[in-house]
Amino acid sequence: MGAEKYCVIAKIGAPYGVKGELKLHSFTDPYEKLLDYPTLFLQDRVGFVPMPVHEIRMQGNSLLISFPQYPDRDLARRFVNQEIAILKTDLPTPDAGEYYWADLEGLQVITREGRVLGVVDQVFNAGASDILDVKGDVPTLVPFIPPVILNVDLTARVITVDWDPDF
Repeated sequence: MGAEKYCVIAKIGAPYGVKGELKLHSFTDPYEKLLDYPTLFLQDRVGFVPMPVHEIRMQGNSLLISFPQYPDRDLARRFVNQEIAILKTDLPTPDAGEYYWADLEGLQVITREGRVLGVVDQVFNAGASDILDVKGDVPTLVPFIPPVILNVDLTARVITVDWDPDF
């Protein structure tokens, strides 16, 4: 299966403690929703592969992951910065007007006047709203909020925005 069949839902962070646990940065909302998916895939050099045996636990308001076959900090470090995904078919259908970040990435962004700003490289949350990181002639950050986002057409792969490219 190609990468387009997967949706990245987490990234493995820095080691935590000395027993091989690693911080887990979940992109799900709420973040602990990650625990609901029974089949996870880990990105390695060849693509996404089924996750090796692992344990995920809550630690306060954080998630930690460990791999029993890598029981100490130095051995577990090999997983730092690797992404965790699920099959897109395992995602629930979003409500009307809601989108998965993975579905927005790669869409062309144009202004209401028809000026092409570029293509969505990534989406991230800046606290107050999600932000589209648009790569084009001039890199542009566009807030994903109703007054700015006029239309999202997943079929045509275009997002129309009310945005001054010189802002």
